[in-house]
Amino acid sequence: MVKNISHSKTKKIRLLFRRRIEDPGDFIRHGLERETEGETERTAASKNEEKQPQVDIWKCVLGLTESAVVKCAIELGIADALENSEGPMSLFELSSSLGCSPPALYRIMRFLVHRGIFSEKSTSKGSTGYIQTPISRLLIKRGENSMAALVLFLSSPVLLAPWQCLSARVLACETPAFEAAHGKEIFQHAATDPAQSKLMDDTMACGARVTVPAMMVVLRSLRDSMLLIILRDKGKVIILEAVIEEKEKERDQLKDLGLMMDMAMMAYTGKGKERTLKE
Repeated sequence: MVKNISHSKTKKIRLLFRRRIEDPGDFIRHGLERETEGETERTAASKNEEKQPQVDIWKCVLGLTESAVVKCAIELGIADALENSEGPMSLFELSSSLGCSPPALYRIMRFLVHRGIFSEKSTSKGSTGYIQTPISRLLIKRGENSMAALVLFLSSPVLLAPWQCLSARVLACETPAFEAAHGKEIFQHAATDPAQSKLMDDTMACGARVTVPAMMVVLRSLRDSMLLIILRDKGKVIILEAVIEEKEKERDQLKDLGLMMDMAMMAYTGKGKERTLKE
């Protein structure tokens, strides 16, 4: 049954309908705007996905930066200066103590603070100052738990060169990368290079703890769950390996470090390989 509709109501409906079909601009523009916004978001997400791999490659290429800057901090004695200070040191105080350029030191400290190696804290005068962290205390040259010698040893030119020959190690498995770079294995090279030999001795003395009679020296490094072991045979070091706990939680936490150490064994030794604690 069709209901009677008054003339005025019919006119209103017709006008409303006519307005919607005669002036579709708002509707179309609104739809296009929403579509454009969605397309913009998709485009931005796509661009970010394309850029991230490039950022990751840059991080790989510049991976040496961190160890180089930490080495610089040790050589300058930044951790030692802060340890001997009674409170936060301003940039001017620290640069004066170290005898270096304030602008250059600022850039070094900015990087190290960003990495969490040092921290910032206001001085008594209200200016920005620098203080130690648990990490930076490991960089004190003569500290009880110092790892400074280890950093200097592994970042020395002699130890960096084998990384340039890692592909030679893979292509010719019998030729260690260190030997490809220097013409002799690591300990033979140290015997002919007094400075490098001293650096190696300092590294092995870094937090050393004797665990078995005259044969094995255990260097506790980074944490108790990881041990750096040097096995001696008549005064000659024959094995250098990192032993990481087999507990699943510990293994997961140290996975990256374990993989890096495996690569280090490829770079520095001919027969070094990953082993379990039981092995």
